[in-house]
Amino acid sequence: ITNEEYFLTISSAVPYHCLIELIIAYNKICENKNAIPKYLIISKKLDSNYFNKLKNIIKNSKFSEKIILIEDLESKFLPEIYKNSNLYIFSSYCEVFGLTNLEAMNYGVPVVTSNRSSLPEICGEAAIYSNPEDPVDIKNKVSELYFDKKLKDKMIENGYNNVKKYSWDNAFEKTLKRIYNV
Repeated sequence: ITNEEYFLTISSAVPYHCLIELIIAYNKICENKNAIPKYLIISKKLDSNYFNKLKNIIKNSKFSEKIILIEDLESKFLPEIYKNSNLYIFSSYCEVFGLTNLEAMNYGVPVVTSNRSSLPEICGEAAIYSNPEDPVDIKNKVSELYFDKKLKDKMIENGYNNVKKYSWDNAFEKTLKRIYNV
């Protein structure tokens, strides 16, 4: 798939990650636009019922040939997958940190993520936010970011700057300041 354009989601298959809503949103984008990249979803089956429901929704989609679901991919392949994606999409209404958003930003990939939980705090000005439970809102935000080159470039630059806040050097420096009250 690295020779083709694709949107990317890396997320465990649990209801609060709203993968079904992402598939619905992707279908809506494909219905309204031509030449939409494929959609690669890399997932772990943490909830078998939800995962099976997700597979059925993909199978029954009019655009099923464009949606690729990979289960339990080895992490050594992820850097190349991130680097080659056009857009990273992560949706959750209950997230502690959202590390994959930062990983995508680190590879220069613009991000559409959830407007809930810790994600706006972690991503700051470096992501476009959508309601994770609203496929129309997700569709609109993904379309806006994908088709607006200026916005995409701005989000990539903001992403690179945002990731710097989470470097080990930065964490070390802040820890030392805290310890020594400097």
